[in-house]
This record gives sequence, structure tokens and C-alpha cells, in this order.
Amino acid sequence: VMTDMLQFIFAMGGSIYLAVTAFMRVGGVDGLRERLSSAGFDPGRLFRIVPELSWSEPFMEFLVLVLVIWWAAYTIDGGGYLAQRIFAARDERHSLLGYMWFSIAHICLRPWPWIVVGLCGIAFFGAVEDPETYYPLMMKSYLPAGVFGVVIASFFAAFMSTVDTQLNWGSSLVVNDLLKRFIWKGKGEKKYVAAARLVIAFTAICGALVSFLIDDISFAWKFIISVTAGIGSVYIARWYWWRVNAWSEISAMGTALACNMAFWVMESLEQTSGMLFLRFPYSTAITVAVSIPVWISVTLLTKPVGNKKLEDFFLKVRPGGPGWRRIRERVSGVIPAEGSGHTGLKIILGIAAVNSALIGAGKLILGEPVHGVSLLIAAAACSAGIFLMIRPGRANRL
Repeated sequence: VMTDMLQFIFAMGGSIYLAVTAFMRVGGVDGLRERLSSAGFDPGRLFRIVPELSWSEPFMEFLVLVLVIWWAAYTIDGGGYLAQRIFAARDERHSLLGYMWFSIAHICLRPWPWIVVGLCGIAFFGAVEDPETYYPLMMKSYLPAGVFGVVIASFFAAFMSTVDTQLNWGSSLVVNDLLKRFIWKGKGEKKYVAAARLVIAFTAICGALVSFLIDDISFAWKFIISVTAGIGSVYIARWYWWRVNAWSEISAMGTALACNMAFWVMESLEQTSGMLFLRFPYSTAITVAVSIPVWISVTLLTKPVGNKKLEDFFLKVRPGGPGWRRIRERVSGVIPAEGSGHTGLKIILGIAAVNSALIGAGKLILGEPVHGVSLLIAAAACSAGIFLMIRPGRANRL
């Protein structure tokens, strides 16, 4: 936790410093608009956060991303990536508040320094062959030597913050879910820790080798989302339906992989090459539509998890919703039945708070203070509503 905190300070501090420096050098919003216009770009189009309402491709892609991809991705409930941080919290209330802060910092705070630097890069350097070079070009051109080193260090901090989590997560999956349960049973903790360290080293080497095969970071981002599309619906359902099991997750991932392989084959054929539905994010939306009925069918056809496991899980997590009524009734003598805890309202307020803060911050930065402040006030009001529903000293159920 301490390492992550320091890495966050370095990473965000470096990116914010570069954004502020670039923004001042370009002359603020007015100077940025003027430079973009003189370079042949349309500032109104570049500054538009939400694409213009139409049947155009940008708006249709936007709809798919905001209506499907965000909840269908494997990161919908954080997974092991964020569970490591949540488990380190003092109690449930701290973990919930920490997760809310993460949502704001990750989705609303982190992107805007990068976006500002990118816009300034377009203004200063015009069109370039690889847009990913705007950031290093701005660093090299407008940061003094000492600060340049600090910003480089901030990149390494951001990189390590992600890599150490992924390596630890992958190692825990291999050791706890594979070695301990099926291959290397009944060994001492020291041996499992030694095995975990070997897995971390092996995974790091494999990751380094694979990285040399990737020329475009956006390709890696789209690839991961595509091959895990549909798993998000399983991750959501397991908190509200006791019947979800390991085969649900396996079948969803297998279906997504099969769909993407089919898309790749079709895209390589001359007759289908260039078809819109084969491209991201449309292909991902189709994968989601196919995977959901598949994993639900597999779930109903496979053996459910044992009652003892389900009861232990329920007592520890206390999942809500009617889908867990069967298990709740079995342990009703142990804990009292509770209401929904306003779960749906919390979800709606959370979505509204994050999106209002994201767009509001952008409006404020890009010269629309009235809209920006209004959205930030709305985000604060939604956040306040969530805080009021989180009562200290009482466990909050999902």
C-alpha cells in the first residue's frame, strides 16, 4: 500500500506538471484553439468530449463503449487487481471509500493530464505519423533536465504499480488455485511462497518477451478487452445469483476466445474483409451478445457449488438480491435477513458521480466553466448521497 501511494504521487505529479507546463506554453485554452486552427485542425471537434449526436461512426462507437464495453470487460468489479488493495483496508467501510476514491482518481483525474498534453502536442507539432509520440515529444521539448528525469521516474512508477500487482495476482492464481488444490497438496507455506516467487520470475520474463512483439499499445488494450468480453456479466451475476460457478467463467472466456478467432479468420478473407462488425468495438459487442446465453446455459447444465461453500461465502460476503434467497434462508438462523441496502441506488449514484466528474473536469479545463462546475457539483451531490448511505460500524453488502 505504501509503495502504491508513493508511485501514485510520482506518476500523477509528473503527468500534472507536464500538462500544466504545456498548457502555459501554448497560451491556455485560447492559445490552444488558435494554434490548432492555424495548424489546420478543428478545435471544436477535438474539444468535443461526447461525439455529435448522429448515425456517424464516431457516435456509434461511443454508444457501444458506454452502453456495453464498460460493464462487459473483466475489470467490472475490480477482480484480483483491486482486491489486493481492498483486502489491505482497515474495514469494509474503508475499503468501500477507498474504492470510490480509486474510481475518481483512475477514471476522472488520471486521463486529463494526458489529454491536455496530447492536445498541446497536436498544436505544437501538427500531424505526426504515430500519435503516441506526442507525449515524449512534449517532454523532450518543454521540460527542464531535472524535471524531465522526475517525469521519466513517474513513468516507471506507473509501470511498476501495474506490473507488481499483475505479477502478484498471477502468482496467487497459479499457487492457490492450481498447485495447492490439484498438483502440490499439503505442502508447507514456505514451499508455496518459494513457488510463488518462481512463478513471478517466470511470468515477468514471459511478459518481457511478449512486449517486444507489440508495436501499438492500443492493440494490446483492444486485444485484452476483446478476449475477455462477456466475462464481466459473469462477475456481476455471481454477486446476485448463487448458481454461478467456475464453469460459468470458463465458458464465457472460451466463447469470447472462439468469437475473436472467428472474427480474425473472417477479417483475413477477401469476401468479408473490411466489414464494420469485425472491427473493435462492434466485434466486442457481438462477442458479449453470444457469450451471455452460452455461459448461462452452461451454468444451468453443470453441477452447482456445494451448499457448505455457498453458506461460507454468504456469511463472509453477504451478497444481496433475490438470487441468493435460497442460501440466505439456509443461514437465516445465523444472521438476520436484511433488505437490499439501497444497492441499486448506490450503483446509479456511483455511475452518475464518476461520469459527471470525468466530463465536468474536462469541460472546466477546455474552457466551459459553467458546464464544468455544474457537472462537478452534480458529482459532489451524488457522492454525498453515497456517503450518507454508508453507515459507520455496519457492514455494507453488495
